[in-house]
Amino acid sequence: MKAKKKHRIQLLKYLASWDNDFPNKAEMAKVLGLKQRTLYFHFTPAELDDILSEGLDLRKKNSAVPRAEVYKAMLRAARKGVVPAQKEFLDRTEGKVAERHEHTGKGGRELFPALTDRDIDALNKIKIRPKE
Repeated sequence: MKAKKKHRIQLLKYLASWDNDFPNKAEMAKVLGLKQRTLYFHFTPAELDDILSEGLDLRKKNSAVPRAEVYKAMLRAARKGVVPAQKEFLDRTEGKVAERHEHTGKGGRELFPALTDRDIDALNKIKIRPKE
C-alpha cells in the first residue's frame, strides 16, 4: 500500500473518532508521525481539506451514540425535576425551532433604511479634502 493511501486511512480513522479533538494541520502531521512540512509532501492543501471534510462527515455518522448519551442524561435530569432540562428535552423531541426576533427602529421603522437617489446625490456632492 502506498504511503499516501496509508496516511489518508490513518487520518480518517483518527478524525472519525469522537474521542479525538478535531486537529489542525500540525496535529494531523503529529498523528501520522510526520513533520508538518512532510505532510505537504504527501498531500496538497486541497487534499488535506478533502480529508478533513470526509473525516467530519464520518464523525457526524458516528454521532448516534454520543447524542444518545446526552439525551439520556437530559431525560434523567428532566425526570429529577430540573426545569431547564425538561424544557430543552421537550423542545428537542418536539422539534421546536428557536424563536426569531426582528430588530426594528423607533416606531417599527428599519434600523438601516436603504438610501434614496436624493441621499446618494447629496453624498456625491460632499468634497473630501485630504489631510495636510
